[in-house]
Amino acid sequence: MYKEDGWHSVDAHALTPHPRVEGRSTWVNYNIKSGVFYCLNAYITDRPEGKKISPGSIKRLRVTEGLPIHQETQSNQSSGRRFGLKRILGLLPIEEDGSFHIKVPANTPISFQLLDENNMALQTQQSWIWVMPNESRGCIGCHENKEMSPPNRLVDAVIKPSVNLTLPPEQRRSVDFRHEIGPIIQRKCSAHECHSSDGVIPNLDMTSLSRQGYDTLLSDGRYINPGNAKESPLIWLFFGKRMGSPETPYTGTMSSIHSQNLLTTNERIQFIEWVDLGSHWDIK
Repeated sequence: MYKEDGWHSVDAHALTPHPRVEGRSTWVNYNIKSGVFYCLNAYITDRPEGKKISPGSIKRLRVTEGLPIHQETQSNQSSGRRFGLKRILGLLPIEEDGSFHIKVPANTPISFQLLDENNMALQTQQSWIWVMPNESRGCIGCHENKEMSPPNRLVDAVIKPSVNLTLPPEQRRSVDFRHEIGPIIQRKCSAHECHSSDGVIPNLDMTSLSRQGYDTLLSDGRYINPGNAKESPLIWLFFGKRMGSPETPYTGTMSSIHSQNLLTTNERIQFIEWVDLGSHWDIK
């Protein structure tokens, strides 16, 4: 034992070898490339926009993957974008009690969009979340109060197998103007001498798939609200009625335009996805 005049020996220990301290146990298994995420009730939220969502109105969940923004890709985007580049991992129904249960790629940034019956986002997650390999991660609601305790009940989603959203990267779907929306306009809008230089406004002349039609739709917020299809007048015209807030400015005549019949259901959904995911020109 060490001892020296003028010094106190407080909590002294013998200088002898001792066993190595064991580390903490973990579920992480790097041989597994996926993890599980579950939510008890998507209607539980502390967000103002989420509190406006009435029970039963959330029909589906859109799960998106965050993509790195490269310099050459970033230069192709219009300025003022609030959202990063996203690719769709999958779409699944929300259980009646608001729960969901999904398997997603591990170590991958993901975010969620709660959708209504028309596949339009009611609420969009503004941050990224992820799971570690083999992790099972859950939450009470969609950005719930962190001081809350979980509801004491067994939700519908967790007693079912998780919905598998682990498609290989090459099979994950993206929606941008250059590859999906522009060609639809080229085939069915400007090609029919409707929204062309000699036709009705807006001029969406897409004869060469240039950015002219894109820039027209994105100009001054008159047609598109990037990241919010429900508040975009162009999308309202697909349904012939205002779909979002009455405060959103719109001075045009609200009627069901001919594209209701000209566009297929899948094409209209692509327009909605394009707007909800940020209305990007090119993300590939």
